[in-house]
Amino acid sequence: MPEQFTNALPWIWIAAGAVMIVAEFAVPGLILIFFGIAAVLTGILASFGILTDVVSQAFFWAISSFVLLLLLRSQVKRFFPAFERYEPADEIEGMKGRIVDVMEEITPENPGRVSFQGSSWIACSSAPIAAGGKAKITGRDNLVLYVEPVD
Repeated sequence: MPEQFTNALPWIWIAAGAVMIVAEFAVPGLILIFFGIAAVLTGILASFGILTDVVSQAFFWAISSFVLLLLLRSQVKRFFPAFERYEPADEIEGMKGRIVDVMEEITPENPGRVSFQGSSWIACSSAPIAAGGKAKITGRDNLVLYVEPVD
């Protein structure tokens, strides 16, 4: 391996680690930061001549990433619980009562189509609604909207 590359390798590890640490803020999950810390540690040890070849550096990085992830992730999550919390919005309640355009006739026997937020949706109704009319959303089941005619 060329000596120029060997001399630059510690700095490559450190730079890659810094990129991973910064990327953690854009990619939730609290994983990349530990890969980044391990890469920085690998770069530091390589710069002091402790890890001399690429194979030992890659092995050290893989093992230290795994160990840091196992030992510290749960501890860090306690201090930053928002990294993992996800509360889905109640989309159905936000849809109810909204007025939509009827694209295809809707009858109690046959669903039709309505336009809602720029998309075409399958729509069912207990009363007939002509194409070109207006309907009000009363509910949703997966990709089907339940509507009623608007007078």
